[in-house]
Amino acid sequence: MNGPSRTDADSPLLRPPPGVDGYAAFARALAGLRLHQGAPSYAELTRRVAEIRERSGSGSAPGRVTVYDCFRPDRRRIDAELVGDIVLALGVPVGPAEAWRRLALRLTGATLGDHVVVTELGADRTAHSTSSTPSPSTPAVVPGTVLLITGLPGVGKSMLARRLAEGERTAGRVDFALRIELRGYDSVQSPVASEEALRGVARALGARTEHRAGAEILRRRIAEACARRPTLLLFEDAAAVAAVAPLLIGAPGARIIVTSRAMLEDLEAEIDRGRGESAERAPAPRVRRVVVEPLTADQAIAALGRELGDRITPDTADAVSRLARASGGIRLDLSVIARFARDNPGWSLDDVAERFESGDADERVRPFLRSTVATLDDDAMSLFRSLGQLSAPIDRAIVADLAPGAASGIRRLTSLHLVESEAGLINMHDTVRAFARRLALDADPLSVRREFGRTFVRLVADHSRLDRVGVGQLHAAALLADELGLRGELVGLAHRFAEPLGDAGYWAEAHDLLVRADASAEPGERGDIAELLARASERLGDVDAALAALHRAERTGTEAMPGRRWNIIGNVQRMLGRYDLAEEAYRTARRRASEFDNGITEGRAVGNLADLSRLRGRSAEAAAGYEQAWRISEASGDEVNLAIIRSNRAMFRGAIGRTADALDDIDELIRNGTTGFSASYLRVVRAGILVAADDIAGAAATIAECRAMLDGSEGIEVEPELDVLDAHVQLARGRFDDAIAKGEAALREAREVGWPLVEADALNTLAEIGVAAGDLTIAGERADAALAVASAIGDPLEQARALAVHSILLEAGGDRPAADAAARHSLDLVESIGHVRVAALRERVAQLG
Repeated sequence: MNGPSRTDADSPLLRPPPGVDGYAAFARALAGLRLHQGAPSYAELTRRVAEIRERSGSGSAPGRVTVYDCFRPDRRRIDAELVGDIVLALGVPVGPAEAWRRLALRLTGATLGDHVVVTELGADRTAHSTSSTPSPSTPAVVPGTVLLITGLPGVGKSMLARRLAEGERTAGRVDFALRIELRGYDSVQSPVASEEALRGVARALGARTEHRAGAEILRRRIAEACARRPTLLLFEDAAAVAAVAPLLIGAPGARIIVTSRAMLEDLEAEIDRGRGESAERAPAPRVRRVVVEPLTADQAIAALGRELGDRITPDTADAVSRLARASGGIRLDLSVIARFARDNPGWSLDDVAERFESGDADERVRPFLRSTVATLDDDAMSLFRSLGQLSAPIDRAIVADLAPGAASGIRRLTSLHLVESEAGLINMHDTVRAFARRLALDADPLSVRREFGRTFVRLVADHSRLDRVGVGQLHAAALLADELGLRGELVGLAHRFAEPLGDAGYWAEAHDLLVRADASAEPGERGDIAELLARASERLGDVDAALAALHRAERTGTEAMPGRRWNIIGNVQRMLGRYDLAEEAYRTARRRASEFDNGITEGRAVGNLADLSRLRGRSAEAAAGYEQAWRISEASGDEVNLAIIRSNRAMFRGAIGRTADALDDIDELIRNGTTGFSASYLRVVRAGILVAADDIAGAAATIAECRAMLDGSEGIEVEPELDVLDAHVQLARGRFDDAIAKGEAALREAREVGWPLVEADALNTLAEIGVAAGDLTIAGERADAALAVASAIGDPLEQARALAVHSILLEAGGDRPAADAAARHSLDLVESIGHVRVAALRERVAQLG
């Protein structure tokens, strides 16, 4: 059997080829890599993958057929993690292997980890600026209409779109104009997933983007923000209809511009399909297409005349015509030609024409850029190549510190329009960046590029700030470190910035950073990274990935606080309503923490077991568990867990009718503040206690106080819980329409974020509203759904509420014995809990009996 061929570790032959756009092309490329690496048999590959996974502890051995399936061109889905391991088994280094894995992820529709660049347009313009004001013939941008600007690369789509956006801002028709880079045709980075684009827009508009907020929630919050503040959204470089259509649904008050090289003929149909699958009821936006054509020969000649001024004479007419033809009417080409002519006064226009007519006909821009960069000195040229490796706008101060002479190099590159300098940031046009990147790969050895990468990572880390620009720079640093195989720098970025990125709301960027670091980390480093990756995955809604990362961390990594990861695993399982698995995880965490005298984790695991007992209706266990957890956490000085216990105990006491004790607990936390809870969440707990005690006025006041302090820092659970409590209040006041609206909002959000406990509560509340309003059909439907959810997660209180509604419906239908049986079953459940509903249900059973 032939072994792997000897190829330089950074060779393009080891990376996925460009243009792979489907599973068939991917399978052919992977088969080509296998042949290049010695064509090992599928059995041999399976054995190697098993060894890799055994060493890393990252999964079980695959079957031979499973490995073979990755090479089949008729696949409809592919295991990206297995692809990564297969490529490693073929002898490919980690960096190129990760490129194969990420390509497989993109083909399977992965949406996590896309950093989206969002910039504000027109913020620095004066109110009377005319440079960005569109001419009267420019197409209008109106709410309810998507203006799609299409045309060839370099023809001027972005220029027109930005001019329109800034003009709308200058004219006062919008307060805010945002440019969102979708990277549909980017030669380096993958396109931005639609959900991450929505998250970036929502964040830029000041809307809440808390973890696990999906597309429906994000669209709704964008619409609310646009309704409060007239906004224009410019989506640049769209490629796929399916990727851009979700961005255009649900913001009827926004003015929207999209640029694309394609006509996107099926966009209207995709928008309609997406609206049919969502809760969106606003009218579908009308799509208006504007094609930016290349300039005619006369227009190109006129443009060169404006650019070159007194160099145009009757004797140069032929040369100018030749230059116009060479440009193909592409504005970018004309701009580069004019700059070259101005910068080289010793060249006649005939000389210039001769030079620009000799380029490749199908790649017009490259020869123009070559002629421009030929005028750079060595320092500026080196800087130009280096900047081509960066994927985001970079702070001018960081660029100035990258190398000796960088400051003067920036001035030279800016004067040639090879870089854009705006608002203190240095950026490159995508076409120029791709050209500079190719030059760097061709001209600079890996050692030089790695030294630049180390310098860039260090500067970004030292000057980091967690705003849009700073996060973009961190993402660019991670991309570069990953590409160059700078393992230590990449892992260092992950350890230092992943958690702060998440805390600042940039979970997608944190996830991307951690995925890259996890692929490069040494076995001893992977435990902590996997734990952080699990948290990021959970926050982005990929709970299965979170659990997989946690279990992998448990197998492969050391742990400074034994038992902590099992406790986190329990938290994730509890959130999913998998109470048996959560209980098993908490008990494992408690046992391990106790063995290693880790009082902090032991107290948290015991407290979590107590809270799980509360949710499962085991009141005696819950009460004892809270007291035991309190003693352990007090002894270990864990103030955070003491606050958590107090909050959970307050809910428990409120549910069993100890209202005064419950309010003492929660009011103590509200007065003194606490780590681990937002102030709004504490008021949600207080409102729940008051609702259970039938103190409707107090609950309403607490809900109003809570709503006034919502600012996005609260967790995802706050809003649906607040809405369902508000529904209880409105029901008690007889305001059925308001109660239904709040209940439906709570149900929608609970389902969107996968919160079964709140989903069951919302369903039962809507069932009770239906009974009170006389709509018994909807009451029955909602009670059936509530009973199904509550039974699945083992929540006795919500089962009891659903059975109580069924009892009323059965009585209304004339089946009194069945109504009595349902009421008795409901009473048995709440009596086992000791819940405050016991008295009302006893009265109901007595009435039926």
